[in-house]
Amino acid sequence: MEELQSRNITYGNVRDEKETSELWKLYEAVCNYPKEAYHGLLVEKKSAVFLYHLAAMRRQLLEWFSFQGTERILELGAGAGALTELLAERGFLVDAVEPSEILAKCNAKRNASSSNLRIFAGCLECAHKEWEVLEEGSYDMVVLANSLTDASYLMGRAATQAEVLNLALRYLKQGGQLILSIENRMGLKYWAGCKDEATGTYFGGIEGEKDKTLASGRTKRELEELLCDAGLREYRFYYPYPDAQFPTMIYSDEYLPKEGELRTNLRNYDADRYLLFDERKVFDTLLRENRYPEYANAFLVIAAKGKIR
Repeated sequence: MEELQSRNITYGNVRDEKETSELWKLYEAVCNYPKEAYHGLLVEKKSAVFLYHLAAMRRQLLEWFSFQGTERILELGAGAGALTELLAERGFLVDAVEPSEILAKCNAKRNASSSNLRIFAGCLECAHKEWEVLEEGSYDMVVLANSLTDASYLMGRAATQAEVLNLALRYLKQGGQLILSIENRMGLKYWAGCKDEATGTYFGGIEGEKDKTLASGRTKRELEELLCDAGLREYRFYYPYPDAQFPTMIYSDEYLPKEGELRTNLRNYDADRYLLFDERKVFDTLLRENRYPEYANAFLVIAAKGKIR
């Protein structure tokens, strides 16, 4: 098994995984079961960790995207490879960075047959300093899918989202594209009674309980400011529904949902939630008032150094 993984994984300064027993169970499952068995594992384990890392619907965040098939792609915070698998299928060469050794091993085992994939097990700053394959200005695409929120986890030290973004952009070619997904801390699900993933509290993101530059989602305006401060003034917003983790639809400013369309709002897999109001009715009000983008649960942004193709 380790020999198989060694073909596409490099080790750096990885995270300490002593307390993450559920991740070790995930690793054992990926080593012992083929991909065709993942759905059955989700039913059997009833684990939020297994669901997030193995659910096929994770791919839907980017499955619609028109890849050219010749890109060199850098994925930051790759996890156990839910999106890496898709990117390796579509891209010319994929380099993936994951701070967790266990998740990086899961990714390597899951995608062991992909000869165009290289994985770095360690934090981004370590990869920046030590991984020889990382070349600044050499990637057509950098992917930060649900990984910018906790910048400190990705960087391996106390860090801001701006630091991570600025470092990530150093690897983009001129004209290259950034793909970024992140929670909207003002998303309607948080008003309606879902716990904020970053703060672990009800209404924590809405109230600004935790420093949003360290570990939280961003409002639409805050995200636009982050992009502009990083020198990205060409970008398009998309709105994964019901969120960016398990999207069933991807909306855009050109194609927003219709009234009555947003009806699968009660998902909350890793924690209890309240049902303070009927989200369907409130979404309909927001759509009538042209306010949906401000309260969408998550954002997917395509940004570019130069013009977006």
